[in-house]
Amino acid sequence: MTLELRSTQTDASPPTHVVWADRRLRLSSRTLPAGALARLEEGLRRGSWYLDRWSRRGFRRLALETLAVDAREGLILLGPRLPFEAPPPFGEFFEPIELGAGDERLRVLSGAAPTRQERQIRIIGYLLGVPLAIVALSVLLLVVRQGSIRVGAVFCGVLLLIGSVVFGVQVLSQLGGKWFLLPGAVAIVRARGRPSERLVLCTRRDSCVAIRYIRSGKTTVLVAEVWLADGRSRRRAVSEREALSLLAAWQSPLPPPARERLGELVGLGADAV
Repeated sequence: MTLELRSTQTDASPPTHVVWADRRLRLSSRTLPAGALARLEEGLRRGSWYLDRWSRRGFRRLALETLAVDAREGLILLGPRLPFEAPPPFGEFFEPIELGAGDERLRVLSGAAPTRQERQIRIIGYLLGVPLAIVALSVLLLVVRQGSIRVGAVFCGVLLLIGSVVFGVQVLSQLGGKWFLLPGAVAIVRARGRPSERLVLCTRRDSCVAIRYIRSGKTTVLVAEVWLADGRSRRRAVSEREALSLLAAWQSPLPPPARERLGELVGLGADAV
């Protein structure tokens, strides 16, 4: 299901303010006023060093206040050690693109050049693909020749385990709702709830976006966060391609569609949204 976007606005909006943080929590920006940047940096440094300072309500509230007063065109915060720069704004109309769906249209938003993550996956695929194929073929030949039920059962069990892990990851990713990229906005469609509450529309005029790494046990995950004006936040793990596409779409000078025009995304009529 797709939704065609149209707009009558022709004048480009001012650029979205992008703020970078380094490992020492020093902030920099090419466009945000120095005073606002200094207040943001002071707010980020507050709190205990062993806690996640980005998730503090005080800092998020300060970021939203900065958006309302000093960065009305939009505010993006990028955490330390990101392997990419913020892409340029995507200034053309596009239909809603769902994150996590493997949509090739993400390359239209963020560029055709492969990301570091995509290059690593390609190299790993080359290094592991042939050996795994040889092992799988050898197991199948062994099963055919010897008729070993045990070997066949183990082989099928491994495949079932891999499939279960992939299915589990997909199910967990849907629990937080589906994310759709829009010009200057993100539409989050929740899996449950009343029809009128399932759609959350976050625009660059009323919400902040943060892209950063977080630690989960022994692993480090790249996440995208949207900080809403009411104090809530939405978060999901993203690939580098998805993060770049989100940034390009969020900086779009075009206005997002009105809520009543997004009913098709959740299978609802305009009146229910």
